[in-house]
Amino acid sequence: DFDTHIKLINTEANVLSFSGNLSWLGSQVRDATTGNLRRLNEQPQWITNGSLDYINLALKFQVSVGVNYVGERYIAGGTDEGTINNTLVYEPYMQWDGRVKYFFKPWGSVYVNATNIFNQQYQITQGAVHESEVVGMDARVGISLTF
Repeated sequence: DFDTHIKLINTEANVLSFSGNLSWLGSQVRDATTGNLRRLNEQPQWITNGSLDYINLALKFQVSVGVNYVGERYIAGGTDEGTINNTLVYEPYMQWDGRVKYFFKPWGSVYVNATNIFNQQYQITQGAVHESEVVGMDARVGISLTF
């Protein structure tokens, strides 16, 4: 893992920062069907996250934009009642997220949060079959209170 948090602007009224994470997942398992070492099923080799956050303290306003990247994942092929199954491959996937937040009191805020803003889909391949899995965009409006 490599994590970073950098304040790009840090004044009395404005804060702009970048946060990022890069993870390499090197776990392996010996495949019972082939005897070969392979990555764990559905575990990508790389995961990367980054976000840019801006807070205007005078206006009590925050905006955040983030991106998440998940590398290729797969479920190993094998045999099912004597029939050979091809490996199921999930292609690399990138998702954009965002948030707007207004602090109406030191103990409370209202926000709009959206994940997968551009409605990115999973691309899945198994042998000659290629499909798209619709993940969808998720938006939430809420109130956050601190007691």
